[in-house]
Amino acid sequence: MADRARPGLVDVDDVVRCAERLALVLEAGLGWQAATGHVDAAVLDPRVRSTPRAARGRAGLLVAVEVSLGLGAPAAEVLRCAADGARLEEEASRQRDAAVAGPLSSARIVGALPLAGPLLAALLGVDALGVLIGTQWGRACLVAGLALLALSWWWSRRLVAVAASAAGAGRTDVDDATVCGLLAAVLAAGTGTASALRGVAAGLARVPGADPAGRAQRLRVLADGLDVGDLRLVDVGPALQPLLEAVAFSTATGTPAGRSLRVAAVEVRRETDAAARAATARLAARLVLPLGSAALPGFLLLGIAPVVVRLLGTGLG
Repeated sequence: MADRARPGLVDVDDVVRCAERLALVLEAGLGWQAATGHVDAAVLDPRVRSTPRAARGRAGLLVAVEVSLGLGAPAAEVLRCAADGARLEEEASRQRDAAVAGPLSSARIVGALPLAGPLLAALLGVDALGVLIGTQWGRACLVAGLALLALSWWWSRRLVAVAASAAGAGRTDVDDATVCGLLAAVLAAGTGTASALRGVAAGLARVPGADPAGRAQRLRVLADGLDVGDLRLVDVGPALQPLLEAVAFSTATGTPAGRSLRVAAVEVRRETDAAARAATARLAARLVLPLGSAALPGFLLLGIAPVVVRLLGTGLG
C-alpha cells in the first residue's frame, strides 16, 4: 500500500481499513451511526483531502456508502467491493509507476544532456562558457542550445504526462470496474436489476467528483430500457459495454445478473490494465523524438560547437 504523503491526508490504507471495519461491525448488527464511530471519520468526510493514489478508491467507498444507505441493502458486501476496488487500483497504480519509472528517468537524463556539453568541452581544455558568451557564434549557439534544451524538457514531460493520463494516473472518478462490482454486490443482496442500476447511479451523483464522465445518466438509461423491456437502443458507451452485455444476457436467459456483472467487472479491469500497459509502452518509443530532435542537437551546440569555434580561431568572434 502507498505510504501517507503528508499527515492529515487520507491514503489507500485508510480507505481499505475503513471499508473492511465498517463491513465487520455492520455484519455484527450495529447500525450505521454506531458503526461509523469505530472507523476513521476522516475517510468518510469529503472535506478531508486524500493522496492522489487514494482518490479513486476513496470515491468508490463513498459511493458504496451512499448506495447502501439509499437502497437499504445489506452493506457488508458492497463495502467489501469498495475495499477490493481500492486494493486493485493501488496495485494498478504501482504497476503504472513501475512502467513509467524507466521512461521518466530517460526523460530526465535526456533533458540534462545538453548541460553536459560544456563539461565535455572543459575536459578537452576548451573554455566553453567563454566561447559561448564571448563570441558572436558562441552566443548564437548558446541561445539555440538553451532553446533546444527547454524544448526537450517540455516535450519529454508532456509525453510522460499524456501517457500517465492515458494510463489512468491521477484520476479521482470511480472506475468502471468498481461500478460493475458495486452493481454485482447490490444484486447479490436481493435488489432488482433496475433498482440496483438507479441506486448506484444515485450514489455516483451524490459523491462530488465521482462521476465526471456521466456514468450515472447511462445507468439510468439502462434501467429505463429494462423497464420497457428493450435494451437494443441503449447506449452506455464503450467502457460500460460489458455491463450492458451482462444485463442483456441475464435478462434474456433469466440467470442471476450479479454473477454476469462480476465477470463484466473482471473484463473491464482487464481492458483498463491493457490500455494502461499500451500507453506506457508507447511512451518509451515516443521519448526518442525529443532525444533526436532537441536534446542531441542542443548537446552539440553547447558542447561540440564551442570546441569547433575555438579550434577555428578567435577570428570568428
